[in-house]
Amino acid sequence: MSAEPGVSAATQVRFHLPAEPLRELITAYYLVDVPAGHHLVDYLHPEWANIRFILSGDWGWAIESAPPWRAERSALFGPTDRTATITATGGLLLGVGLLPLGWARLTGEDAGLYANRGVDLGGVLPGADALWESLVGCDEPQQVARLDAHFSARLATGKAADPVIARAH
Repeated sequence: MSAEPGVSAATQVRFHLPAEPLRELITAYYLVDVPAGHHLVDYLHPEWANIRFILSGDWGWAIESAPPWRAERSALFGPTDRTATITATGGLLLGVGLLPLGWARLTGEDAGLYANRGVDLGGVLPGADALWESLVGCDEPQQVARLDAHFSARLATGKAADPVIARAH
């Protein structure tokens, strides 16, 4: 991570693997923890899609010269093909990295419509607000268990993805 003058080196990023049946869909769950009163600027390389839950703090995301995009609770970021900037002033962000098959199975949306942009998660993933509420204030093992349960249940009720996606990936 890159830092501006006065930024604490105490910023932490922690990763957790999803449950085994979800690993072909989700790269990892990750927490970015910025100490209160500190500012973070990080440059993200082009990447797969992500879901991000803002558990506390003020978080922004921008790509190229566009102004930062902010979400109140949770956001879905499509795949990117250029560098993006994420900013934070104190707080905790919980992310879910989505592989192409995960995007197809969990959102059912055309990824091209979301490329290089973020949207409110509630408009794409039913139950997003309830999931966010279940994640706030609990510890990391509980958060991982709740994400695993949510995405496993979603898979059980969702339709299968086009096999071409798995072969192409």
